[in-house]
Amino acid sequence: MRVAIIRVSALGDVIISASFLHAFKEALESKFDIKQKDGLMIEWFVDVRFSGVLENSPCITKLHALPFKKLFRSLGGILELRRYCKSCKSFDYVIDAQGLIKSSLIGKFLDSKNFIGFDKASSRESLASFFYKTKVHIPYKENILVRNKTVLFNPFGINIDVSKALSNHKLSFGCNIPKAKEVLKEALSALEEEASFKVLFVLETSKATKTYPIESFLNLAKLLGSFKNISIFLIWHDDEERARRLFTSLQDSKLKATLLPSMDFNAIKYLISSMECVIGGDTGITHLAWALNSPSITLFGNVESGLSGSNLSKTPLSRVLLRGEKNLYVSNKTKVFGVESIEPSKVYETFKQIYLT
Repeated sequence: MRVAIIRVSALGDVIISASFLHAFKEALESKFDIKQKDGLMIEWFVDVRFSGVLENSPCITKLHALPFKKLFRSLGGILELRRYCKSCKSFDYVIDAQGLIKSSLIGKFLDSKNFIGFDKASSRESLASFFYKTKVHIPYKENILVRNKTVLFNPFGINIDVSKALSNHKLSFGCNIPKAKEVLKEALSALEEEASFKVLFVLETSKATKTYPIESFLNLAKLLGSFKNISIFLIWHDDEERARRLFTSLQDSKLKATLLPSMDFNAIKYLISSMECVIGGDTGITHLAWALNSPSITLFGNVESGLSGSNLSKTPLSRVLLRGEKNLYVSNKTKVFGVESIEPSKVYETFKQIYLT
């Protein structure tokens, strides 16, 4: 049986959808009595920018990593995408886990016996539902974990709750450890120091309103310094200068810190698995910490009111929370979206729940 999953972006959403892969694969093998090794083939369509997070997954037979964002900018690009999809031959099932017009077009270009997606009332872009053969109903305001579970399992008549579907979600991901160690070779001695309690500061997010200020990270680090074995690691994406300023300030404050090099997703997966705690805004890296069962504290700018809508600033906190025994969060208490108002002392108090258990 051949199944295609379409979830091309964004990073955090790809990670969340992929977290169900281990349970999804096992459930389909049981449902359809698939015993042979290659009896079930799961293929994933993802933007090339985020494909690294899915590489080495034991649950994915093939990754279709394409520059989807670029291809959809022109008619020529769309025709090129259509030709590629037609070359993929036929699938038994195609699942659009994204619910956008663009993602539904990808599925329409693919040959399949059954194209699955959200119904008109459940899709982020309602017109996307026009292309689906099997339509799944789940309110858009529902928690993202429930939505992902529903669109993957319900069309197959598989009744499973979210907690069971995510009980072994770390097994959905894979890592090439030798390659990761090569990328991180200058930081390996600090990473492999067993006596230290390693804390990763995620310094960047996709939006300024989701990014914790450097000054707040510094003040948080000083509070964490009350525990003598704390070792802080700084991960950055675009702004190395900003990360280096914080690193210098940490050194000036006599705090143990490591400025990490630029790295690929494979190295990031290994890095996160080596951490005792990951702290940062609502972004793909903190989502990955949750997915890999690494303790984390996510700083949310979402208000806890009854606001609703697809706009980030109006998305209620309940919709985006990820579940995990040691995946905690601190939220904005003002009426304006943003994380800058979150006091380092609040993050510190939450951190103690991880450190002291």
